[in-house]
Amino acid sequence: MSHDMITLRELLKDPQYKQYFLKIPQLPAHVRPSSQPWKLMVLKVGEKQWRTKKFGTYKEAFLALKKLLPNESIYDMVINCPGLDWQPPIRLAKVKGRTDAKGKPILRAVVWKPVIDADLPLHYWCPYCRRPTKFDYFSSHPAMTKQRVGRLGSAVDPLYLRCAICGASERLVDLRHPANHQNWDNNRVRVSS
Repeated sequence: MSHDMITLRELLKDPQYKQYFLKIPQLPAHVRPSSQPWKLMVLKVGEKQWRTKKFGTYKEAFLALKKLLPNESIYDMVINCPGLDWQPPIRLAKVKGRTDAKGKPILRAVVWKPVIDADLPLHYWCPYCRRPTKFDYFSSHPAMTKQRVGRLGSAVDPLYLRCAICGASERLVDLRHPANHQNWDNNRVRVSS
């Protein structure tokens, strides 16, 4: 098995990411638990295909993941949300020595960046996996099964980078500016009555 991507266990050692991961994400009102928007993905040691199970709530997926976390036969895990994209952890920091016209400190958003071992490839934030992953070129991808593709042919375009876990294409993911990526609620078309 290739160990060329940071694992969830390693990510959870980072206090800022752990705090982000433990907080239950708020879904938009139009997403119901009955649609099972959360997907727990598990990669066992020695396997290449991620196993998946859908859940109605993040809490349910998290509790299932928590039970698997101590299991040494599990190499990596992710709680994926295939229908929605999420920003990386962001914190507000005071700009040293700067205040606005009313004397209040000026704040700026600081996007969290993981500490990745130098021998690992470059990682990017996958907004669907809610974690940094390796993006690579694929001619076929385990997440892109024939059931999802149907009669249309291949779902994998080898000209675009894809998340190694969920298969999200760089056409959907802003790899260079992950903090600007999450606009699903602000940019969603509103239906007026």
